Amino acid sequence: MASTMNTDSNSATAVQGVKLNALHQAASLLDMRAAKDCAINTFDDQEQIIISAALVKPILGVFLEQIEYVLVVATPLEIILLGVAFSKKGQDGVSRGSMSIYRTDMSIASDGVNMTSIFGTDTGRIFMRGNNGQLYELEYESQDGWLTRKIRKINRTSSGIISYIPTFLLWGGENAVKLATVDNNLKALYTISPTNDVSVYSLGPDGKGMTRVATISDLFSRTIGFSAFIPQSALDEPKFEIVSIYPVSLNESRQIHMVAVTSTGIRLYFSCTQHISHNSYMHDSNTIAGPTGLRLVFALGPPVVSQGLSSYNVVGSAKIHEAFYANGLLIASQSFSDEVDRVIGVSMNCGMMAQTSPMFLSELGSFVDVDGKTWAIAEASTKPSSKDKHSVANTPGMALNELAMQFEYPARRFHLLTNMGLSTISKLRPIDLLVQLLKHSNGQDLRGFEDFFITYGKDQSCAMSLGIACDHSSIKSGPTDILLPAVVALATRLFFEFGGKATLIQSQPHLSGGGPLGVPVSTFEVHYSAKHDGLALYLLRALRPIWTVELIQKKYRFVFNRKAADGSEKWEATQSIQDLILVQMNLASLDKFLNKYPRFTALPTPDTRPSGVDPEAWKKEQESLANMHELIRQSLETISFVSLLIDYKLPSMIAGMTESEKRELKGFTFQSLVSSSKGRDIGKMLMTSLVNKQIEKDIGVDIITATLQQRCPSICQTNEVMFFKGIECIQKAKQAVSRNEQLTIIGEALKLFMSVVKHIHFEKLRTVVESFKSLQYYTGVVDLALVYAAEQDTTESLNLDNISSRSYYRRIESYRLIFGMLASIDDMIAQPQNSKYFQTAEDMEAIKAQVFARAVASSDQAFHTSLYDWLIEQGRHTDLLQIQSPYLEDYLIANKSDLNKAEYLCQYYARNSRFSEAAKICSFMAQSPGLLLSRRIEYLTKAVTNAKSSAGHEFGGNQELLNQITDDLDVARLQFEIYNRVSVMPNTEHALNDLNYNLHDVTLLFHNYARPYQMHDLVLAILHIADHGVQVRGVVESAWIAIFYQTKEEALATGRSPIEALGDKIEELGRRFYPNDNVFPLGFLINKLEQETYEFEDDSSLHKGWVVDALRGINVPFSTIFNTFNGLFETKLPPWSSNKALAFLIQEILVLLEKWLKHVRTLPTTSYEKEDFPIPIVDEAISKYLVTIHADETQIVDALHKIQSQLRRAF
Repeated sequence: MASTMNTDSNSATAVQGVKLNALHQAASLLDMRAAKDCAINTFDDQEQIIISAALVKPILGVFLEQIEYVLVVATPLEIILLGVAFSKKGQDGVSRGSMSIYRTDMSIASDGVNMTSIFGTDTGRIFMRGNNGQLYELEYESQDGWLTRKIRKINRTSSGIISYIPTFLLWGGENAVKLATVDNNLKALYTISPTNDVSVYSLGPDGKGMTRVATISDLFSRTIGFSAFIPQSALDEPKFEIVSIYPVSLNESRQIHMVAVTSTGIRLYFSCTQHISHNSYMHDSNTIAGPTGLRLVFALGPPVVSQGLSSYNVVGSAKIHEAFYANGLLIASQSFSDEVDRVIGVSMNCGMMAQTSPMFLSELGSFVDVDGKTWAIAEASTKPSSKDKHSVANTPGMALNELAMQFEYPARRFHLLTNMGLSTISKLRPIDLLVQLLKHSNGQDLRGFEDFFITYGKDQSCAMSLGIACDHSSIKSGPTDILLPAVVALATRLFFEFGGKATLIQSQPHLSGGGPLGVPVSTFEVHYSAKHDGLALYLLRALRPIWTVELIQKKYRFVFNRKAADGSEKWEATQSIQDLILVQMNLASLDKFLNKYPRFTALPTPDTRPSGVDPEAWKKEQESLANMHELIRQSLETISFVSLLIDYKLPSMIAGMTESEKRELKGFTFQSLVSSSKGRDIGKMLMTSLVNKQIEKDIGVDIITATLQQRCPSICQTNEVMFFKGIECIQKAKQAVSRNEQLTIIGEALKLFMSVVKHIHFEKLRTVVESFKSLQYYTGVVDLALVYAAEQDTTESLNLDNISSRSYYRRIESYRLIFGMLASIDDMIAQPQNSKYFQTAEDMEAIKAQVFARAVASSDQAFHTSLYDWLIEQGRHTDLLQIQSPYLEDYLIANKSDLNKAEYLCQYYARNSRFSEAAKICSFMAQSPGLLLSRRIEYLTKAVTNAKSSAGHEFGGNQELLNQITDDLDVARLQFEIYNRVSVMPNTEHALNDLNYNLHDVTLLFHNYARPYQMHDLVLAILHIADHGVQVRGVVESAWIAIFYQTKEEALATGRSPIEALGDKIEELGRRFYPNDNVFPLGFLINKLEQETYEFEDDSSLHKGWVVDALRGINVPFSTIFNTFNGLFETKLPPWSSNKALAFLIQEILVLLEKWLKHVRTLPTTSYEKEDFPIPIVDEAISKYLVTIHADETQIVDALHKIQSQLRRAF
């Protein structure tokens, strides 16, 4: 084969193109070229005639990892496997460097069958077609098995006993194969029989099986069904023969899977599904479940190829004997004569199809004559400017869109192997045609280019003109290596002169609320110029190789082409430096072009608006153009940034990141980095990691930050530089020898951070805080966090109406950094740790006090609020109450509806000797809704205590407050007493709930509970508190009468003396109500009690003077008792109007006087009570008693005289 590879220097160049009005020339569609500098590698250890050979992929794990391909060589005697390795592999995955061929010691006898074609699958399977019409598979493994050899040949088109018949006895048969090929995407194998039967086999989901799925035996009759698209002369059944078959890539079509070409030029399109469906057989964007059927979907007749002013009919010439099809392009070879082949090229007319319906099919064709007989046609490997897997051609259907691909892919090149040598032909892209036209133009009259702009559309043509004007890198991959200045200048003229201008177009009328009574109204929208859309297309295609590509990818270590068992992984940039430089070069030339014509992308101003344009349309277009220019600048900076990251060992930077940061990077694209706020955050994260790596290596940040600012100033701004210098200071502080030196350096870092604090991302702030804490620079944490918080909200208050805002969140989080530090200090106090500067708990207590003082000194009210909330939440009551700040009082007052905080407020006032305020807060708490009555009493009791302290401590006292709170406490206690009474009554749940959870006034207690429930003593208690005076005299007397009656009834029921019970009751209630005469009316009570005594005069248990004893038991003065008794005598109201009753009453007074005198004798001489004894009054009263009482009452008379004489002697 090597001996036949020579240069065909005599081949002619055929031209087919678009007719120009001015020049009347044709631009070539196919350009014939000679192959040059072909490097040849030979394997000489082979003496047999080589019938066929193929380069296939190896089976994983069989050969050494360095073996990238297997060369299969078939001779008449044996089939040999050779290993192929390359010295290196490029970043684009293409093997490069010197090639080496290794013997594998694997071979097998051909058994007299010549293998005329060999092909393999991506998984390493090898198929061979023999000249006996059978299809074989060559299987191999690393060593022999128990029952199998390590290399074996299997017949795949015969089954059963036929498989065991020697291959030289097999010839033809019903399963004979004339053509065969593999579809790696579909995991299918296609075969063509000598009778044009088409079969499809499934290789299984894993690519290791082989099952026939379907066969079409009546292909010619099915092809006739598409006769509308095929010339009748091509439908000649004797001449109907398939000469080649090709699998269709997923990038070309999702529905068509195989194309067959007949000897008459008919193209047959097959689908391997039972029905057309977009989803039935697709697993994802790149894989298919496998063939499920076989259908002829479409048949297209041979084209009539135009060449200059003549045309060439493929059907009327010799039959096609060799053909090639890929991505919509057909290259076929016919025997033009015994010495010359005519090679026809046919492709889609992308310009026409781009401007018409997707269902419209238009083709362009050309031909070239080559010397010799064509043996094979193959496409040269053409890589895009970026890696294949990121290419636009991988987008479904985009492989057919040459207009979209031409800026990414070079011109397609094809090798023709003939018996005369190896030739190369190229298919010109539309942009290549335009370059050719520009070269041959005189540059005076541009009207000759109108046909080109019409053919491909103005926006596409402007994009191509711009590409030529900017000298796009893809142009150099075409027939022209260097663009002359005249060509560039002329392309620039085409761009601007054919680019048009923006206009407003009226849309179709539609119903709108803006129209009166729903009348259809028309709206206007901007129709951008071809210049605008051309720039947009060009920018899209310039950025597309990297735009949606992930920035980084994770790769694993492989051993023998298998993932290592230890799961070793590494991160690397998805794009190579070369890829980025190429895109950057194209963008830079575009930016240079736009800067050369600044008015083209300038923002609109009234002074720059040209005449003859619609103002609104022009304004919108200029804004859009300016935005695109800004995108170009940002993209250039971002590319420089990513390139810098790659230069500074991006994998090692990523390896040092946290797992969460790695997750952030995963799936992140160049587009996100340029055009999203999250992308800017990711960029800053990467930049921080880069600088940190430099700092870790003790390399100053000045060099790297200067480089960043120079290459990407919008990414690395001044504030970023200041931040990095602060980080550098932290690193220096960690290495400081003394504490003073450390504090000086860390203080400088704090100044740097505070100068750019508004630009610091919160996660970075957290990192800085952790560094400060590790250096025990706690006051720096307070200062930095508070300044950061203040920058988040200039209102200096928490916006509680928008607590979901990011600024609110960041502000609260910055406060929590301080709280976390305070908690860590407490932990260190509890468990002292060895520290370079602070060893003891006392040291940390001092630090804590210093930090608290710094924090509390802040004027940030929102911080104070958060701090107090945190202290209360953590139960740090002592720390809270030790704070001396007006913010604390305001905070507690504002939140006093919260009982816990109200209690803290009360304690705060008490600790600061502000007892009256403490009393008021306790009283306020007692009024809180939903509080248990017992808690209300507790708070009122505390209020009274504080009020009493206030009266004795504060200047001037506060007796009125004390009286009010005391009355409130009395009412609450009275309510509690009512509650306890009601609690033992049946069916009182509602009343109990009301009494226990509400605090009532005396009026409600009186009307709703005391009187209705006949709590007579509590009626008196209410009146005692209310102090209504004579207005309730009747109520009081009725209550006492009821009490006396109830007491007597209870006494009689228990066998107790009623008089004794009454005495106890008087003492009980007297201790509570005396000397309040309103509810403890002494005259009324003595009168009623004496009446009871008079009634029970014959009771043997009755002792004289029990009423006096009861009243003296509650410390009623003798004089008061005497005056009351004497008043009864003086008035002589019934029952004291009869002599008997008066005698009884005087006898009671006599007992009173005896007790009084006895009491006075026990008093010291200087006693006030003894000195004030009313001798004249008593003496006069006794005289009246003596006059009134009957002489028969001698004992009483004698006793009165005795007392009278004692009074007169003693006093």
